[in-house]
Amino acid sequence: MLYQQVAERLAKAIQSGAYVEGERLPSVRRLHQEWQVSFSTALAALGLLEAQGLIEARPRSGYYVRARSLSLPKIQQQTEPAPAAVERYALISRVLQQSHQPGLMHLGAAVPEPCYLPLDALKRISARCLREQPSLLTDYAFAPGDEELRRQISQRMQLVGCQIDKEDVLITQGCQEALSLCLRALAKPGDIIAIESPAYHGLLQAIEALGLRALEIPCHPQDGLDVEALARALGQWPVKACVVSANFSNPSGSLMPDEAKARLVALISAAQIPLIEDDTYGDLTHGSRRPRPLKSWDREGWVLYCSAFSKTLAPGFRVGWLVAGRFQATLQRLFTVTALAGHALSQRVIAEYLARGEYDRHLRRIRRSYRQQMQAAGEALAAEHLPVHWQLPRGGFLLWLQLASAQDAMQVYQRLLEQGVSVMPGHLFSGTEHFQHCLRLSVAVKTPQWPEFARALQQVL
Repeated sequence: MLYQQVAERLAKAIQSGAYVEGERLPSVRRLHQEWQVSFSTALAALGLLEAQGLIEARPRSGYYVRARSLSLPKIQQQTEPAPAAVERYALISRVLQQSHQPGLMHLGAAVPEPCYLPLDALKRISARCLREQPSLLTDYAFAPGDEELRRQISQRMQLVGCQIDKEDVLITQGCQEALSLCLRALAKPGDIIAIESPAYHGLLQAIEALGLRALEIPCHPQDGLDVEALARALGQWPVKACVVSANFSNPSGSLMPDEAKARLVALISAAQIPLIEDDTYGDLTHGSRRPRPLKSWDREGWVLYCSAFSKTLAPGFRVGWLVAGRFQATLQRLFTVTALAGHALSQRVIAEYLARGEYDRHLRRIRRSYRQQMQAAGEALAAEHLPVHWQLPRGGFLLWLQLASAQDAMQVYQRLLEQGVSVMPGHLFSGTEHFQHCLRLSVAVKTPQWPEFARALQQVL
């Protein structure tokens, strides 16, 4: 987006020393005249840099470069991690229940609203499938799942560098089940699982339910997992498995660079430690090229790949999949004895939708929509000059906000609820006491009122 390009240009000038600490930046009018951008674009760019901590606004004076100590946040967790039991189920359940109350501005749940889903097409396919084969309502889809769906998935994964065929794919009931199956197959109560920090709250719930211990590895808010920190942790602790979401992770939206992905896979392969990859948001890039999954670097079968169509097609269908490499037979047996089978109708409908070639066109539409929504949210937050840091992600529909350290996100969450707005407090995304000054927002909403939200947030801070 243009305002982000202007912000990046100014940020590079600051970082190169063209503007020093305390120096005044060009005014909005000067940026408009000399850089040939609109007033609103110039203002949004300056607001974004202020929100990121690079500059500060001074009343009736303009924008100035802030001290370097207030620049963009780096790794969000600085202390060396140690394993810990997870006790978040009660808190997560309470917040999720409160956040789904009717009448709220729902910005918390990571579930796209119907306007972002191809519901009409799925309805038509469902009706035709049932006319032609009514038994789909009563049939079981026994493991490994619908053959055509597995073939379509394998073809799509080959396009992003994963050399697999349909026999390598196990259909699951959503990505959450795939993650839980992997953890159950690889670890026993008391074992240590290395995870990202912050981490998806559903993963924390699975770790807690299985009696495992979480080893939280710090992540950069833009570039994801700190591979060096993980390497140090693997040398110190008997880690049974790692769980990583390299592409637009939930909640931070971070994207690991390809070089870091390759180093990560090489690290776990050398250590012979399984890596569970959650690639739920990988299809939702805001750019022109879908990022490669970690699985595409895996040559020895140590990466267990998990994903789903819940964020792109039909959350209620609960159709996910698992490619478990050297652990595939173990996972298929475990699935059979725990879930027995999946939903035949859901799997068939998605298989036919993929076979019709409509999925990529649908993805282009929602990628554009989410990118526009992110820009609108960023502009609204920047316009209010809030004491909040954020970085617009390069994919997905989740926005991670870092409040001033003095602000408790749980209190902010409760105050926003009183004003009719639901968000997710950072407490849900760590088994320890990290991220208590963070909030997660979803932009996958039908009628967002970002200026109203920004003003509501300003009132409670």
